[in-house]
Amino acid sequence: MRRSVFHGTRPIPVGRRAGSLVEDCEPETIVLGPSGRECRPSLRRKRKRGKAAPVIPNVAVPMREGLPQNLPTERLNAPRGRCGRTARPSGERMTTTILVATVKGGSGKTTISTNLAAALAQDGGRVLLADLDRQRSSTEWLGRRPSDAAAIEGVEWMREIGRPAPEIDFTILDAPAALKTKQIEEIVTFVDRIIVPVAPSAIDEAATLRFIRKLDDIRSVAKGKKPVGVVGNRVRTGTRSAQRLAEFLGQTGHPSIARIRDSQAYLDVVDAGLGIFDQPGSRYAPLKEDWWPLLEFARVG
Repeated sequence: MRRSVFHGTRPIPVGRRAGSLVEDCEPETIVLGPSGRECRPSLRRKRKRGKAAPVIPNVAVPMREGLPQNLPTERLNAPRGRCGRTARPSGERMTTTILVATVKGGSGKTTISTNLAAALAQDGGRVLLADLDRQRSSTEWLGRRPSDAAAIEGVEWMREIGRPAPEIDFTILDAPAALKTKQIEEIVTFVDRIIVPVAPSAIDEAATLRFIRKLDDIRSVAKGKKPVGVVGNRVRTGTRSAQRLAEFLGQTGHPSIARIRDSQAYLDVVDAGLGIFDQPGSRYAPLKEDWWPLLEFARVG
């Protein structure tokens, strides 16, 4: 039985400007007070002769052009928090959005996305797994997930990226291969951290390096506001390919946060809609050890 729950009532299109959602919307200036609420211009006091004007600590913030006018002004114009996330009111939880992406197919993006989602859910987090790939691999994995496993909510955002519900702790974006530069730039604006998987082959390494250079051209990534972590995937220890991959990981300009070993266990769990952290037993203990640095990166960057 499929357990996917769909969110995203305020979609932003991938590969299109936000202004294309609504036509004939005139830009407007919204005045926000210290509490983040809208202040009408008529409330401003005019300067009188001989008296100093009172200080009104309001800031004029231009509303984003083209967005629907019924969206909450406080959230649209809210100050940005660490890593570019929207600062939420006191007491409201912060959603961490993690992008798993590279331009090379077959690098294990879905394996990383689904196992990361399962690990965070098993740890008690409220997790949303967003499938951006038309192949729907993550969505199909969720459809096979047993009802007694740690709950993971799912959404398909192939055409539009929505906004997760405020109670979500982690949103994981499983991106398709061969993203265009403009799509990469727009998706990155929504995320807090980026995980780039790479398989141990010369072709994968060259394609991954080109993708990382595209990320480096994005201002928020170049300034370190959107941390990038590179993950070596399907690594066979002691092989020449593993040695070459280790050398490659030291040349990307970004930290190598984990090396996931190649194992039949990953194929076994994906068929059942599970991750390795859903499974007890000594067989999975060494595999879980590979993931601890990646999980730390997902939580704190």
